[in-house]
Amino acid sequence: MFRVVQSTHVFFLHTSMEKSPGIMESCAIESASRQNPDKQILVYSNGFQDLNVKRLGSNIKVRRFSYREEFSKASRELSEW
Repeated sequence: MFRVVQSTHVFFLHTSMEKSPGIMESCAIESASRQNPDKQILVYSNGFQDLNVKRLGSNIKVRRFSYREEFSKASRELSEW
């Protein structure tokens, strides 16, 4: 059985440490922005700069993604569990 999940966000995860999105990444992010103008497009990245992505749409935000921080946090949470 499938269930539709409503969300106010669309997210992407970028992990290759490039400073600017390539043509495929740009196309995917821009398309998401245009097709979902009422949603916030979140790009979690360990390299992209906000200005390099922001030009693709006004509803796009870049958030810093750090493997070290995320795995450290997950490790603490698992040890508490």
